[in-house]
Amino acid sequence: MKREFYLVRHCQATGQESDAPLTKLGKQQAISLIDYLTDFDIKHIISSPFLRTGFISFF
Repeated sequence: MKREFYLVRHCQATGQESDAPLTKLGKQQAISLIDYLTDFDIKHIISSPFLRTGFISFF
């Protein structure tokens, strides 16, 4: 069985702290990432607990 992994770094945030939110540019980057990955057959997502990594879960 073939498996593919996609590693994605978080988009631009206001800092490195775990509760640092995305900047306006970071939110635009996240939306672009969502658009790009929409057609992929992704079965699982593993993410850090940082606030900025949860932004896409609102879509």
